Amino acid sequence: MSDAMISVRPPFTEELLQSSQRLSASEIAIAGQFISAGEHCLSYFNAAIARSSPGVELDELTQQREDITQQVLQYKNAIRCIRRLPPEIISKFLAFTLPYVEPDSFGETPWHLGHICRYWRDVALASSSLWTDIVIMHSHTYPAEILQTLLLRSSNSPIKVQFWASRATPRVTELLQTLVGCAHRWTNASIFIRPVHWPLLAPLRGRIPLLRYLQIDVSDDRDFMQNPASTELGDPFEIAPALHSVTVEDLSGLPHTLVLPFQQLTYIKLVGGCNDIKTILSTTPNVDAASLDLTEVPPDASFPCIRLPHLRRLYISAQSFLDHFELPMLEEIYTVDSHPAPLLSLIERCPTIRLKTLRLAWCTPAHISQILEACPTVQTLGIQIMASDGIHGGDLLSKLTVRHTGGTTYTAVGPNLHSIELGLDHANINYELFVDMVESRWRVPAEGSPCCRLRSVELLHVDGKNVLDSSMGQKLDVLKGEGLRVSLLEGSEATSELMDWRI
Repeated sequence: MSDAMISVRPPFTEELLQSSQRLSASEIAIAGQFISAGEHCLSYFNAAIARSSPGVELDELTQQREDITQQVLQYKNAIRCIRRLPPEIISKFLAFTLPYVEPDSFGETPWHLGHICRYWRDVALASSSLWTDIVIMHSHTYPAEILQTLLLRSSNSPIKVQFWASRATPRVTELLQTLVGCAHRWTNASIFIRPVHWPLLAPLRGRIPLLRYLQIDVSDDRDFMQNPASTELGDPFEIAPALHSVTVEDLSGLPHTLVLPFQQLTYIKLVGGCNDIKTILSTTPNVDAASLDLTEVPPDASFPCIRLPHLRRLYISAQSFLDHFELPMLEEIYTVDSHPAPLLSLIERCPTIRLKTLRLAWCTPAHISQILEACPTVQTLGIQIMASDGIHGGDLLSKLTVRHTGGTTYTAVGPNLHSIELGLDHANINYELFVDMVESRWRVPAEGSPCCRLRSVELLHVDGKNVLDSSMGQKLDVLKGEGLRVSLLEGSEATSELMDWRI
């Protein structure tokens, strides 16, 4: 037995086995020899134990067998396939564990990836792409060491920065200066600061070559506004050669107009007053998509129309503001208002408009029908119904239902609709009428029908209450089985989908 014991002496140190370090090909071969010898040795122990009587000798043999068994298991663990994966593959596995986020959104810092095992922790720390989202929401208490750690782990990779500073403290200044120092790596910047911090961004000018997405919110500061000359201001984002998407939440805190490379922008989101939005949009001739949230009622006073020749997608919170635009290429619009006159006037002014997607809120069934008659090209219709509307969907659903008027004659609004979306914001509809409407547009005959066949329908319950009864649910299931795409979303999922309407 002593010869067998010598033959299974562990060839590696305990530290190596517990390190989760990836073994080389020669080390794997040595480990395999140890496992083979150890298993051969265990057979001797088993035979010896079977022959032994209870006593000291049996206890010693049992303990020795246990020691060898644990060693063999350790070595088997060391040569498992998962331990032989190269770091590049493990890095991809780790990336897949993170939730997907849109390119201009921010993910969570994956601190938890360091708790799997030592080897995988080393891989995670060396995978710079895992540490490129820097989110600082409480800058006055955020540890500077954490920021330095993230910048170190992200190496020289491009980074996304979200910085929120509601107070003016030395810590905020320190963090912002550190971020500005690595601005050449920014691809996405979301910045909420006080006016007093604006001068700290001055070094950015000309040093943000990778910046694609920018969101700015400068909070109002009365003390600063009383003495604006006391702080030198600049235009740090004037030079950003890769910038194409900008969100401006509020620039009321700055005593001058922000200068951006507006000519090159393809997406812009603005929250502010009519004049401010008009001034900015007059300098964005190449914008393809825009989200406009007005903080005041549009003025009745006329001013020259703003022509956006490439704009295809638009969200606008006040339909009356459409009176000030020419949008010849408009294809998608989500507007919040009760009267359709401005939209209809826009379509009349721009006969080249071919709306494909129309989404409306606070619009009566009669007005929705009127818009659809003026826009027969609409393929996707989204209606947001709120409890305050008092609509309850009855008239709306009736107007959308295909009617058989005798023989081969049918009538319907929206002849090219193939997708209908209803957002219920703490509101209810007549679900029987809803299902009847869906079925009528799904079962339209190939000939004689004034409209195309419905392809998809979506119900969005913001308050999380889907009250379809079993019979209505069964009818929808039958239609799904026949090929209709039916989506029923509730709660946060429904809210998220409705927010996406805002472009």
